[in-house]
Amino acid sequence: MKVKKLKEFLDEYLKIKSISDYSMNGLQVGLENKDIMKVAFSVDASLEFFNKAAKGGYNFLIVHHGLFWGENFPITGIHFKRFKTLIDNELNLYAAHLPLDLNPDLGHNAEMAKELRLEEIEPFGMYKGIPIGFKGQFKKAKSIENITSIFNKLFGEYQFLKMGKKNIRTVAIVSGDAASLVPEAIDKNIDLYITGEPSHSMYHLIKEAKLNVIFGGHYKTETFGLLALEKLIGDKFYLKTKFFDIPTGF
Repeated sequence: MKVKKLKEFLDEYLKIKSISDYSMNGLQVGLENKDIMKVAFSVDASLEFFNKAAKGGYNFLIVHHGLFWGENFPITGIHFKRFKTLIDNELNLYAAHLPLDLNPDLGHNAEMAKELRLEEIEPFGMYKGIPIGFKGQFKKAKSIENITSIFNKLFGEYQFLKMGKKNIRTVAIVSGDAASLVPEAIDKNIDLYITGEPSHSMYHLIKEAKLNVIFGGHYKTETFGLLALEKLIGDKFYLKTKFFDIPTGF
């Protein structure tokens, strides 16, 4: 299978060209006429990931956080090492940032909603004019204690601000760094808001509004869509795939 074919599939499936983003989504480095050997996935475009993928014979790499973020920069220092590693090993790097957050079929937020078995799913979390997350509700309200056991399995380590209702029905989810959307959760009377990174500036607003918030970790909340995409690509194209888990602790 050629790089071009998988690139075109991803561009269409994730609607890469129709979603405004400060990330340069799509194929960031590579040669479209090259054959794909194996496909590797990771949250971040890092030198560690590139080296591990190359060593394992993976030459099509898919990440959530790519190398380009709307600004020009010189290819020197660590940037030089990263690009040299990609080029010397003929690695193809594909990035999907917001398109993988908001995809309704297998994006990070949609996958978390599935894991929680939420019903009546609707878009949530306006960012630059588009919703990047989802909200829904449990079939029956769940107690704080019940919620805790669920998230122990889902995230492992996480922070839980138990500032609101003792029984949870409505839930909103936006992966990554989205504490800034707490006001929307308050306005829409959400019982529990789930995002990645905590925010000092939002603490008192959360407390005074009596909102429950879970911070599942920026890294962890942005693994769900990649794992789902890995399965899709492996099943659809019969390619060998692997998710490289390189947590940051945040």
